[in-house]
Amino acid sequence: VKLLKEKLDATDIKVYYTRLADETVYLKPRVNIANDVKADMFISIHCNYYDRYWVGGVNGAEALYSSRIKTLKSANRRLAGLMLDNLTKTASIRKRSVINRKKEIFILKKSRVPATIVEMAYLSDINDTKYMVNTKKRKKVVDGLYNGIVEAYKQMYGKTVLESSE
Repeated sequence: VKLLKEKLDATDIKVYYTRLADETVYLKPRVNIANDVKADMFISIHCNYYDRYWVGGVNGAEALYSSRIKTLKSANRRLAGLMLDNLTKTASIRKRSVINRKKEIFILKKSRVPATIVEMAYLSDINDTKYMVNTKKRKKVVDGLYNGIVEAYKQMYGKTVLESSE
């Protein structure tokens, strides 16, 4: 996220970060920030883990959204799809799927703005872990996330993200 912040700070996008250090920030305040500022989108970035190690092949990226609020269902699904498509295209990470988590995940069910959770990789998978700890490949992940955000602004809001000339 810190690498992504560097890229986003060089644009005209106003970004609110719920945390930039390894500290606990509870879920309700995260959602409240997005809802209170009426964010264009709420993107929560994670790495997944599958604890059934004896089942192989659980790897790759996926994006979660909620269809609970009918007026946001389409935007949530679209944002999740754009983020996943750009991440997997740019970073060459296995594309799993866009998953509807209608009720189970607090930040998705309580968000009043388009929201997604992007699971970049499975840290329980040795190959995904190797990918994520490689500096060059991690930069590709950041580029994919950045491209997803830029594409979401373009497709969902008709806005072009302007990069700073500094």
